[in-house]
Amino acid sequence: MSEKKYDIRIAEEKYNPLIGRKELNIIISHVGAGTPQRYYIREQIAKILSVPIESVYVISVRTRYGQGLSYARVHVYDDPKRGEEIEDEYIKRRNMPPSKKEGGESE
Repeated sequence: MSEKKYDIRIAEEKYNPLIGRKELNIIISHVGAGTPQRYYIREQIAKILSVPIESVYVISVRTRYGQGLSYARVHVYDDPKRGEEIEDEYIKRRNMPPSKKEGGESE
C-alpha cells in the first residue's frame, strides 16, 4: 500500500508559560487524499518538533470541502504528565492509535 502524501505546515505557534505548552495552528495539504487521522497528525508533529508523541494532542481538525486543506489545533506539552492531567478524556481518546480505539479500553 502506498503512503499518502500530506504536507504539514505550522501556521502559528504560541507558548503558554502558565500551562507549559505550545499551542499550534497547523495547515495540512492533502489534495487527492482524505483528511489525515489525528494519530497520524500527532506522529508528524512529534517528528517535526522532536518531542515524544505523548506530549502532543490534536485538539481539532477542520477540513475545507473540495480544497484538500485541513486546519488543526494542536497542543504540545513540555511535560507529557502535564498534558495527561490537563486534557479532557474525550481528547485523549481521540488521540489514541486507531487499533486501541477500535478494540476498546480495558480499565
